[in-house]
Amino acid sequence: MKLSYIYIDSHMSLLKIGIPINGSHKCNYAKGKLNLKYTPDDTDYYQGLECSAIIGKNGVGKSTILDFIEVAYEGTDSSGVIVWFDDVKYKYHVCPINLYIDEAAIKSKIDFVVESDFQKFIRRCKLKLIKANNLTGVESNTFSAKRKSNSFIHDMTLSQYAKGSKRVVTQRTNRLIKYFNGSSFFKASERPKVKFTFQFKSSSKAYLKSLLHNNDIIRSEKISHEEKKALTHQLNNDIAHI
Repeated sequence: MKLSYIYIDSHMSLLKIGIPINGSHKCNYAKGKLNLKYTPDDTDYYQGLECSAIIGKNGVGKSTILDFIEVAYEGTDSSGVIVWFDDVKYKYHVCPINLYIDEAAIKSKIDFVVESDFQKFIRRCKLKLIKANNLTGVESNTFSAKRKSNSFIHDMTLSQYAKGSKRVVTQRTNRLIKYFNGSSFFKASERPKVKFTFQFKSSSKAYLKSLLHNNDIIRSEKISHEEKKALTHQLNNDIAHI
């Protein structure tokens, strides 16, 4: 099951806007009529991984589009249409959200069904979406509604990525590092130079200094005399640059 098209009739600042999600589907909703057209696109951009991105300038409503999908599952006063495509049965599933759609007003050469209950449809098909917003949390509106997590949306937004216990954050970071280490695309791409700045507390500095005096670690990590001297000099200051 793939998300194919979103039409937002009214949600927050967005009014009467159609968002194509998948290049294989030419869908359009206007004046109460919905056109569904399947045009297979075999273009491979992500080495077999199918991925859709919503791109635009700051403030145009990218996060609001994601928010519409989320509140549609939870229950909302907003209205629109969410269209899914079953690529096994070749069938469209049209999910109106607080909007009446007459089946006679839907034009499609392949089979379709109108789902009257969006939440039941999601549960029946066991659908899950991963939301990966680039907001860190600083940019988010302080008046935004605070929502509980649900089984439909798995939030991988940057602001969520660092939340949780130290163990959970460490696990997430390790998965990310493992992904990039094994990514042939990342290895082949030009890597930008990244500079990190760390400020160590006294206890951390003492521990790191003790490591530099451990000959077993020096040998195992193959730290040269010059590197050891440079690290010791950095630790003697409040800031260490890597």
